[in-house]
Amino acid sequence: MTERQKSDRREKQIAKEEGGRRVSGSGSSPVAKEDIRYNGVLQQDKRSGSKSQSLKLEDFFKLEYHALNAGKLPVFSIAFDNTGIDYIGFPKWWLRNQNWWQELKEGK
Repeated sequence: MTERQKSDRREKQIAKEEGGRRVSGSGSSPVAKEDIRYNGVLQQDKRSGSKSQSLKLEDFFKLEYHALNAGKLPVFSIAFDNTGIDYIGFPKWWLRNQNWWQELKEGK
């Protein structure tokens, strides 16, 4: 299985498990941006079969631009195959406005 096929399969799995919709042909046209859409979120998913994954500043700029233009929150997910390591990240400007984040920091 190619790396692209593995990524496509992962995107389909995430969309199914989390109730999103996979963006068909993501990145292949001006309207097919990022990987998974939810009502309020646009998600870019990165996975790696190796021990590292490269993210560029441009990746963050593009995701934020596309998400905000669509009225959605930009979210990155990253996973390393066969390790169980699977994380989601979002912008700090959004996190600062979340009550649960403040409570968590205070140990509540």
